[in-house]
Amino acid sequence: RGSSALGHIGSIERCEKLLRQMPALDAPVRHKRSWSIEDAMDQHASLARQRDIIVDIGEKRIKVRRTALAFAEMSVKEVMNSVGTEQSRAALSPADSSQLQEAVRQAAHHIRQTKKMLELEEALLENRLKVADHESNKARQELALLKQTISSTVLTSNPNDVNIRLPQPDREIYYVTNCKVGGHGERFAEYFLERPNWRVHPCQHWFSDNKS
Repeated sequence: RGSSALGHIGSIERCEKLLRQMPALDAPVRHKRSWSIEDAMDQHASLARQRDIIVDIGEKRIKVRRTALAFAEMSVKEVMNSVGTEQSRAALSPADSSQLQEAVRQAAHHIRQTKKMLELEEALLENRLKVADHESNKARQELALLKQTISSTVLTSNPNDVNIRLPQPDREIYYVTNCKVGGHGERFAEYFLERPNWRVHPCQHWFSDNKS
């Protein structure tokens, strides 16, 4: 029976080795501001795929953790059966008694450790999914707002159009975009967006030179 319990401990160690070879549950990629509809769509799709990847990795790791816990429980059961079937523990030699006590100690340690690691793995997966869902929702809301901005605003790029109506001083919402032509445009756009009544207007590729 002692050799059987040791075999279960060896199985637990193999589970730990397998976990070290598996992908870790890394922190999810965070949402970043998008300046165009295309970028927003790509980011939203990427963050949605990220959640699926986290679920896949987390479920596989938890499955291995549960397997390790099952081996630890079998190890404890084997050791306790060994203790319970001894006709007289007083008849054990000091060496056998010491070996039995060590087996009980190791079995108890492994079941506490594997149970704790399983709980931590489950909590980590829950946390990662919570963050991933939050970031994905931010990307979804951003995409919806950019689409709404396009449908609710009409812009003209003809500087000779004398009928262009200039923004009224009392207007509630102002728009800014990053034209992505270098310089400090993005920085100043971010400054404007710190104000509560400024919104992002999706940019479009309108300028080309030898560098772009």
